[in-house]
Amino acid sequence: YGMDVKAFGPMFRSYIIKDGGIEVSLDYAENGLTPKGEAKQCFEIAGADGEFIEAEYKIDENDSSKIFVYSDKVSEPKYVRYNWFNYMESFLVNETGIPLAPFSTFDK
Repeated sequence: YGMDVKAFGPMFRSYIIKDGGIEVSLDYAENGLTPKGEAKQCFEIAGADGEFIEAEYKIDENDSSKIFVYSDKVSEPKYVRYNWFNYMESFLVNETGIPLAPFSTFDK
């Protein structure tokens, strides 16, 4: 149809644990992520015990396909998840308005 439309929204690719938090890398977010509407608490982080708590996040200023997730309440993070409950509404979107897909790194 002569249209250049993205086929996918941002999706989890990988993560690394560093600097007291977790850096999440995404696919299909190379042109930036932006909040849609009022900021919501959708990220959670957990240590080895698997007990998730609300977490803060920062989108990398130099690489918008990376998000750093952290909490002062978890000194040694091991897992991260986003929008993991069915009552949460995704609010981070790519440049075409497609939302970041829910994900979890919890493997138990």
